[in-house]
Amino acid sequence: DFKKAIKDFSQALQMQSDLAEAYYHRGNARGARGDIPGAIRDYDEALRIKPGYAAAYNHRGIEYYNQGNFKEAISNFNQALRIEPNFADAYINRGLTHSTWGNISDAIANFMQAIHLDPDIEASYYHLAKALERNEENKAALSNYQKYLYFSKGVQYGNQESAKEAIQQLRKKIK
Repeated sequence: DFKKAIKDFSQALQMQSDLAEAYYHRGNARGARGDIPGAIRDYDEALRIKPGYAAAYNHRGIEYYNQGNFKEAISNFNQALRIEPNFADAYINRGLTHSTWGNISDAIANFMQAIHLDPDIEASYYHLAKALERNEENKAALSNYQKYLYFSKGVQYGNQESAKEAIQQLRKKIK
């Protein structure tokens, strides 16, 4: 219940206005409700209070991505990675931004780094496979779709059917 969460975090901030985590979590709830400007304002406040808050940079980057402001999104992901160089999710998000922006080789490098840092994040394999497929690296794409399905087995993340269809298409191309 994101609406209730926003209310609760707002009440906490009325009692103590310097809680970076409360701004961060309220920003997450606002972002989940589609209030991108509100989410960004909350991340700004969290970062004003706690300038080294990598997760706030990462999530602010996601909101800039959602706005279509890819340059600002990349800047935020870069800042998160300067603070926390092993932040696999920031690599995934930066990779998605590069992919959307058309920088496929940069996207691939980011997804591969995310896998290197945390091979258990199944989304990395899916997004890497999509980027490799766009780059016409069909065998590597097929392999990563298969890894994605293996790691996400039994858990619904929404991309299983898409991955299965891509595998069928790639098998036809590779033959």
